[in-house]
Amino acid sequence: MNQRLARNYRNVRRDNPTYGAATALAVARRMDPPPWAADLAYNGTAFEGTVNGTRVRIGAEADEPDISWLGTFTDDPTDAIPNTQAGRASFEYFRPEPGHLMSQGEIARTHGKARAADLYAAQCEAIITMALAEQSYVWVQVCDDDGIDLGESGIGGVYIDDTVDILWSVDDHGLISEAIDDAARNAHDDAA
Repeated sequence: MNQRLARNYRNVRRDNPTYGAATALAVARRMDPPPWAADLAYNGTAFEGTVNGTRVRIGAEADEPDISWLGTFTDDPTDAIPNTQAGRASFEYFRPEPGHLMSQGEIARTHGKARAADLYAAQCEAIITMALAEQSYVWVQVCDDDGIDLGESGIGGVYIDDTVDILWSVDDHGLISEAIDDAARNAHDDAA
């Protein structure tokens, strides 16, 4: 483990005592950019530079969230939970999709009756916070030496806390490879 990773790991464990070793290590690894991003420079709106000999531009922009997989906001209380953040969404309730919310009975069986109400409330708050969280569209452009876009790739619905999250989203979803493939398809289409 390198010194930066070890420092990040210690800080995560100190700040999040409920995290196990594996979770803390996963969080600590993502605090620094992926190794392939070492030659990229951030200009305030996008990363630019070369990755494995390919010139790229990487960025993110606000995305219209699709929370249909999570649930819907409503004024009908049927099968819904109170919207604790009603000031941020104009509906009084949130109806989660099945499987996203454990009942108080299920929680009581696994965590005990004494904690069930608090854990249920925390779970409800977390699901509403996630539904209201800002989401981003992360994109990658492959460019020629003059900065002309040759191919691109992207993914929406990404939760980003800082610019390092942009790079890890690119890494997690293989967006550079997809953009390179798109550039090759475009070059083939232009030649035909």
